[in-house]
Amino acid sequence: MAPQRNIRLLLEYDGTRYHGWQRQKNAVSIQQVLEEALTRLTGEEVRLIGSGRTDAGVHALGQVANFHSGGALPLKAFEAGVNSMLPWDIVVLEAREVPPEFHARKSALSKTYEYRILNRPAVPPCITILAGGFQGSWIWRPWRRPRRCSPGSTIFPPSGPAAAGR
Repeated sequence: MAPQRNIRLLLEYDGTRYHGWQRQKNAVSIQQVLEEALTRLTGEEVRLIGSGRTDAGVHALGQVANFHSGGALPLKAFEAGVNSMLPWDIVVLEAREVPPEFHARKSALSKTYEYRILNRPAVPPCITILAGGFQGSWIWRPWRRPRRCSPGSTIFPPSGPAAAGR
């Protein structure tokens, strides 16, 4: 039996058609689509470990996942092969062999979440997947400074419509 290789994937996807990252019983997820393509490519049952989860409809640029494989498929074949089996809205940018102890979630050094809110009810069609329109009054409270909770992370106090009643 060949030794298990630990393969790290760098991913991007448009999550509009999916119910988030994590595999679900009654809905299609990014993890499910990738695992099915990788299983077809390798001939092995693949279980991905994601660096984090996304909610339904959320996109990702640079998400990392890893899986273990006993096959000898060249790394370039993972990229080209799996991309040829994936729908247009999921892409593997890179496949790299990593040490056995690498774990996409536990080894992550940082994560960046970006929220784009266009403060008007009509969103230009060319950016509808990148920004959400907002109808209602947006309350900007500049005195509510973000708090540092640990190096490299920031907590923004609640503001906007949800916090208006507080």
